[in-house]
Parts: sequence; C-alpha cells; structure tokens
Amino acid sequence: MNRVFTVLATVLFAGCAAVPDVAPPLDAGTPPLPIVATRVAALEDGEVSTYAAYVGPLRVAQLEYTSRRLDVHGRPMLVVDGVTRMSGIAGIVARAGGTLRTVVDPTDFLPTTSMWTTATADPKSRAVAFDRRRAVAAAWTRDWIATARIPGERLLDPLSGVWVVRVLAPPSDGAEHRALVVEGTAVHLLTYRRVALPDAPDTDPVERWTIRSDDVDPETGRLRGSPPKTLVTVDVEPVPPHRILRLEGRMAFGAVRVQLETAADVRPSR
Repeated sequence: MNRVFTVLATVLFAGCAAVPDVAPPLDAGTPPLPIVATRVAALEDGEVSTYAAYVGPLRVAQLEYTSRRLDVHGRPMLVVDGVTRMSGIAGIVARAGGTLRTVVDPTDFLPTTSMWTTATADPKSRAVAFDRRRAVAAAWTRDWIATARIPGERLLDPLSGVWVVRVLAPPSDGAEHRALVVEGTAVHLLTYRRVALPDAPDTDPVERWTIRSDDVDPETGRLRGSPPKTLVTVDVEPVPPHRILRLEGRMAFGAVRVQLETAADVRPSR
C-alpha cells in the first residue's frame, strides 16, 4: 500500500505547470495596497466563477467561487464563498477539498473574517477574526489544536490575498506591492509584481501578475529565509469585472494550474 501511495503521489505532485522565476521581496514592509475603487465597483453581485484545477496532466479538482455584496450594520461588505471538490484519483492522496468564506471590506479589500472547513470524514476547521482597531488577528483551528494572536493592521487571508489582484493598481516599473497573509496560525509575506506582455495578441490581452509567498516570524515580523512555498503567475482579464482567468505555478503541495471554465452564472443577492 505504501508503494502504491508513493507512486500516486509522485504522478500527481511532480506537476508540469510553469513555475515563474520570481526574485525575493525587496524588503519586508507592507504599506497599504493601492486599491482601485472603480475595479471594486465592477465586481458583480452574485458572480459565480467555476475553475478546473490540474496537477500535471490530471484534472484533480473543481473550484467554484461566489461573491455577494451585503450590508452589515449599515456597512457594505463583500462576501466570497469557495467550494473545492476533489475529483478522480486525487481524492485518494489529496485533502484540499472543502469550503471557505472570506468577508472583506470593499474599500480596502481587507478581510474581517475568514473560515475554512475540509471535506474529509473528520472535518478540520480554521477561523481567523481580524480586529482592525486593535491591529491584531485572532486565529483558531479545530483538530489542529492551535491558536494565535497575530499583530498587524493590514492582514489578508489566502483568498483575499489572491483575489486582490483583481482590484490592485499596477506598481511602478521595478517596484512591487507587499502584504501579510494569515493562513491558520502561520504568517506569510506576499509579493505582487506585474509582468509586461509585449508579445500578447491584441485580440486576447491579459493582465499578468506574479505572487510570491515567504514565511514570516509572527513575533518579530522578519522573513525566516526559507524557500518560498508559493510562486504563481495569475492572469486577470483586463476589462470589468476583471476575473481571474488562470493561476499557474508552485503551491505548498506541488505544481498546479487553475483555469477558468465558466463565469456566466450570476445569482443576485437577496
């Protein structure tokens, strides 16, 4: 059985996605991200986007994301729900399936809460509450048995950390944007860079970003110096609502490619 598992894991996680060559961050500072208000306004209420995820040549999962606009105590909020359904042989060796929800303030795209639950027989959960006034995030995990209080007034969660490229202003030449992301009780520094596409066809242009993730010591805020766990390229459509069209590169478990399949279904909020 161990040999079978090893063979399956090797086939699945060897991957053949294109991993970008992304340099380390220029520094560990995290100034406010420049959010473009018109891009936030273009996010459709009730938008549903379905993606196919591939590891190497194998389709391993379907991902569905739904965004809704809600009024919470007179304050506008954006709620993003995600469902990951593992498919085929991937269900044997992967445990990434599950549901997640992120609630963000559309004015700065910073989350207020983040929740994730696995789809395993014995579900595990993670929840993070972001207290902007006290500049701290309280993270809690069930079954992982871990809690943490993480300082920071501009913290993201993994979903908002990717989705924010839909509403970001591009950095100047040779510059970058940076943000801290809380994943469970771990902290990572995300580095965003825009990639020029001089040879992109005029009929199918995209806005291309790279995202690099580096481990951060939550107590000191300093980079740990370990190799990055995430190096991905993200393609965003250049016209409203600026959906993510493709994400490709190396994640914590291996090389992966995520491709938009459909985004025609819009379910208005009630």
